[in-house]
Amino acid sequence: READEWVKSEEPWDRMRGIKMLGGMGVEESLPFAKTLFYDRTRTRFVDRRELPNDEACGVQKAAAIALLSLMGADAIPVIERELKTANPFMKGQLLQVLRRADKQEDVHIDAWQHTAFTEMWHRLAAHDSDLVRYPAQCHLLHQDDGTYLLRQPELVQSDSDNVRRAAVALLRTLESPETLPLLRIAVVDKNDSVR
Repeated sequence: READEWVKSEEPWDRMRGIKMLGGMGVEESLPFAKTLFYDRTRTRFVDRRELPNDEACGVQKAAAIALLSLMGADAIPVIERELKTANPFMKGQLLQVLRRADKQEDVHIDAWQHTAFTEMWHRLAAHDSDLVRYPAQCHLLHQDDGTYLLRQPELVQSDSDNVRRAAVALLRTLESPETLPLLRIAVVDKNDSVR
């Protein structure tokens, strides 16, 4: 009952607290609130001097994203994917973090059969037109890869992103395949010390 009141509050912290609780308890009747609050872009922290929001800039939206995944499972993916196109740079990172944690079962329980939808989503995001989405998605795929993805996308060893190249090399170290040798030769002369 308290959470029901909180999601209707004018206070953003109450809305965050309420939707987290209702989503966490799996209260299906709260789904309309979660859908509404997902588009609540109330700033929940200050913006610094460089006009960059800090780590809970749109906390209501982030809390609602977690609730949507709790209540809808993989069916929430298209909703969050659409928002990634228009979200500010900081919130792109926050929403990707929510998706990563859900995929790893850290904040949300996702049934095993729904993991295919997550894998397909990461592949779509790995081809996203925004670097802020594409590079983290590629890293996520590389961290979970058995070598299949990387050997189909060998150009990732020469990505513009240091993080992607590091993730590719970390994976190459674990693979016992002659196909990795040309990629390691590329990596060993990389401009970044940690990749080399």
